[in-house]
Amino acid sequence: MTVPRVSSALKAVDLRQVPPPMIIGERINTQGSRKAKRLVLEDDYDGLVDLSRIQAEDGAHCLDVCVATTERADERQFMLNLVKRLSLEVDAPLVIDSTDPDVIEASVRQVPGRPIINSINLEGDGSRFARLDAWRERPAKTVDPASIPRSTVRPVPAPAPNSIGEPFRLKPGDIPMDEVWNLLNKKSLFKMSWGLKGKKGTLSEVDPEQLLEQWKARISGENLFEPEAVYGYFRCHSKGETLTVDGPSGEVEFVFPRSTQPQHLCLADYFGDDDDVVAFQSVTVGNRVSEVIDLWNRQDMYTDAYYLHGLAVETAEALADWINQKIISELGLQQGGGLRYSWGYPSCPDVSQHHLVWSLLHPEESGMTLTESGQIVPEQSTAAIVVYHPQAQYFVL
Repeated sequence: MTVPRVSSALKAVDLRQVPPPMIIGERINTQGSRKAKRLVLEDDYDGLVDLSRIQAEDGAHCLDVCVATTERADERQFMLNLVKRLSLEVDAPLVIDSTDPDVIEASVRQVPGRPIINSINLEGDGSRFARLDAWRERPAKTVDPASIPRSTVRPVPAPAPNSIGEPFRLKPGDIPMDEVWNLLNKKSLFKMSWGLKGKKGTLSEVDPEQLLEQWKARISGENLFEPEAVYGYFRCHSKGETLTVDGPSGEVEFVFPRSTQPQHLCLADYFGDDDDVVAFQSVTVGNRVSEVIDLWNRQDMYTDAYYLHGLAVETAEALADWINQKIISELGLQQGGGLRYSWGYPSCPDVSQHHLVWSLLHPEESGMTLTESGQIVPEQSTAAIVVYHPQAQYFVL
């Protein structure tokens, strides 16, 4: 049975939530939020993105975005700028909220995935709805990848890892959590995941460093995290936008998009057309943490569940950084190189390619499974391709 879903570049959300309801965050709506209106009038995109992240972390399945005001006449351009930022920095699908069909059409074409459309109705003579309905039936314009020039990136000599084609698997006892926690992105943890920020010019009532130390002690004492990781090096070669990897059961092909921006970058460009090397990794903080979060929510321990969830997500990222440092060290990379790219972001947006990674690393042996669409279970996990090329950089399409 087909399940109706909406999606961002990073994840899909069922329209019918079990248990209900589907929660739509309304704080980025100038028609209902004074703060959102002030941020729009001040051109404060960073503030709007922060507001979006907080809603997503608080449990919003989707985010309503409305920027119309009587004080400014550039709703279309402001909406395009904002939804572009949100698509790159927040994983929740968007609800494009406008009464102007031009704003909605331009925004839907701007964002990846499948958003919800809001505020177009049959009021008046129905012409606004008719315009949108007619647009919906038109085929979308596509860009022929063959028409996009290649980048000027050229391969460099490949490093020589000690082992090729055999994954390295790390269990909880192999992972020093003190080292991993030293790599935490505290700004992201405190501000985005935990929402610990006061009003401008004031301090949060909670000491974030003290709170972090308390939670680290609690996690260690109660064994709430069961971190595991797997990574490996594989022979590969590229042609065009395709990276072909020699796997244990045959060749595996990753097709990556090419950017339409001036440099025309594509991940496949960083690898040579013969006998090159690529690294993959996948990490998790374990299944127990998700079970504990669900239990605490059922027991109305919402604050504890919130803090544990935030730290688990950021710890998974820190663990991925720690594994990446091992890869950089083992490959003997000097300045530059060793950049990791996770699926769901512009450089490699197709999360279904996780299935290809699983055929190489078999992370299921480390407690990580995949949904049919390629989402990793448990949620506090991540996978990445690691590029050793010294000119590797992040880019948008």
